Amino acid sequence: MILRNVLEAHRQNFKAGQPTSAIDLQIIVLLSNDHLFALHGLKWERICSSRLFEGEIRDRGAVLARLERWFTEILNQQDMMYRGLFSNVRQEFQLQKAALSLDILASQQKLQSQQVVCSQAYDDKLKSIEDRQDALSHEIMEFRVQAQENYNHLMSQLSELVDYINRGRDDKKEESGSSRGP
Repeated sequence: MILRNVLEAHRQNFKAGQPTSAIDLQIIVLLSNDHLFALHGLKWERICSSRLFEGEIRDRGAVLARLERWFTEILNQQDMMYRGLFSNVRQEFQLQKAALSLDILASQQKLQSQQVVCSQAYDDKLKSIEDRQDALSHEIMEFRVQAQENYNHLMSQLSELVDYINRGRDDKKEESGSSRGP
């Protein structure tokens, strides 16, 4: 992509009659120093001229071809480096995703086991409560039966007492009636 931008800049800045080294200089200026440093560890601080590459009298087209090859090599190296970085990032992401999936799965299993324990504890409590309820119901039933028996016994004794009292009064009335005489 950068090579395409370089070539596009070359086409836009090319002017007939202008020396090739000036065009080369404009192309290189368009590329930022930071970008060049990131690509190949180079920082351009001097004016680029074909004389630096080819000497005094050389074919300017060959300089451009070499520059293009050099940029292509750098871009290919950068492409391989970025592909490696992206691959590493992708692998790291997949590892983290797998680790998170395992963590989530472990959490779900732990939650399920806690739910089972809670459910068993709830069932045990419910069974205990039901057993206690049954026991209390039985005790209440026995209490009612006993209370009814006690009631019946008390009623029977009360009835006898009332009869005894009534007989004692009747006996006194007969004594007082027989003592008066005819």
